[in-house]
Formats: sequence, structure tokens, C-alpha cells
Amino acid sequence: MLMPDASPPVLYHYTTADGALGILGSGIVRATMIHYMNDSRELAYALSLAEELVFDSIDRTPEYARELCAEFFAAVRLIAVYAFSLSSHEDQLSQWRAYANSGGYAIGISSHRLQAVGAANNATLVRCMYQPDEQRALLAPIVRDMLASATWTQNDSHAGGLIEGYAARFTSAAATIKHPSFREEDEWRLVSGLGIAGDAVRYRVGRGLIVPYVEWPLRNDEQYPVEKVVVGPTLPGTRAARSLHHLTVASFGWPVKVEFSDSPLRPPT
Repeated sequence: MLMPDASPPVLYHYTTADGALGILGSGIVRATMIHYMNDSRELAYALSLAEELVFDSIDRTPEYARELCAEFFAAVRLIAVYAFSLSSHEDQLSQWRAYANSGGYAIGISSHRLQAVGAANNATLVRCMYQPDEQRALLAPIVRDMLASATWTQNDSHAGGLIEGYAARFTSAAATIKHPSFREEDEWRLVSGLGIAGDAVRYRVGRGLIVPYVEWPLRNDEQYPVEKVVVGPTLPGTRAARSLHHLTVASFGWPVKVEFSDSPLRPPT
């Protein structure tokens, strides 16, 4: 996984009213298994890049490449990596369109606090990658090492358990890869390492699916956990700010700073 050179001082998590209540009421964020992120195609996109690299690198038959890919992809689907998504933008129209139809918020969290959360939970703050050349460069060593470890006979077991190890490396890298069409989001993620204990995993319902996630506490004794909250453009600002004031005083002992979106998005009619 690539480490970013520097992160913005504050990153923003766009969420619904239910999500904002959960984070601001508890001081806890939820990191979702990447197989269940909002863009269901992003893991498939990363897999397609890996498949291209396999077929470009392999010096055996196409049938062998297909078998190796099938085994590798099956292993990828079993690897659990969790991510909490944020953006460098605090007031972005495309994000409000996704979250603000029924009232949305952008919760600003300091990068320093996010890095501390990561250190306490075996997670890393990373910037998502949108350029195909950079994405292939990230995945190429994983594919190269996997191919080098495979037993080069037509009737082998395709490296057996080694495939799972490369699948784990791939899944961690894939958590940072997004389709180029999403580049305007400038997404950052707090991405878990491997080996999340089974009893730490919780489940919620989302879009008819049972979605695995883990919880990471934001607050500590030294730093207020949230820098500010931006109220989405479809909400009545004064009333939204009042409820945020009372909620954060009750949760954190001090009111959160509230700002308001300048986006022209109108409330639904």
C-alpha cells in the first residue's frame, strides 16, 4: 500500500443524518468491508487491472492464465479489509447529491486524529489512486511475485496457499484504487490491516445486504475528535446547527463548530 506524502489538515466524511447522529453521538466511526463500499464496482475494477497484468506477464497458455486468475480472484473475495472514506473537499456538489437528498452532513476530522485512530487499530490513512498507470504500478509487484511463486507445470495446484497471501496483499492495495471517473472526489481512506478478530466485526443492513463493518473510536483524552461539521445544502441551517450544538455538548462536552454549504443544490420537492 502506498503511503501519501502529506494529507490535508482536515478530511471530510459525507454522511446522512443517521450517519452523523451515529458518529457525533458516539464518537465512533464505522469502517466497512471494501466488498460492500458504496461503489460496488471498485473491487471489480482493481481485479480487471490485475487480470490484464497476469495476461501481459504470463508466458504460458491463456487457459493457464484464466485458471490462475480464477483461483486468485476466489481468494480475494475471502479477504477482509475495512475502510472508512473521506474527502479533501468540504463542500462538493457531487457528494451532496449522493448524501443530501434527505439531509446530509460533512464531518471534518483532523488528519492527525485519523492517523492516531489508525495507529490504535492497525489501519493506515491513504489517498485513493485514480490514474491507471499509477494503479498498475501499485499492483504489478503483487502480480509479478504471485506468478514467480507459481509452480510452472500444466497440472500444478497454482501455488496452493501462496495464492491467498498474494490475495491479501492485493486486497489491501485495491482498497486505494478507484475508477478514474471518481477522481473529483479526491477520496482518502483509513484502511485496516489484515487479521481483524472475528469478534470485532459487526453487521448492519444496507441496500438489502448484511454488511460487515468494524468500529474505531475517534476520541481520546487530549483532542476534540471533530474539527467541524458542514451542514448540507438541503437542510434548514439554523435548526440543523442547533441540534448539532446540543448533540455534541452532550457527547463531547463542547459544541462542535458548524458551517453551511454554499452549494446551489435544492431540497427535493
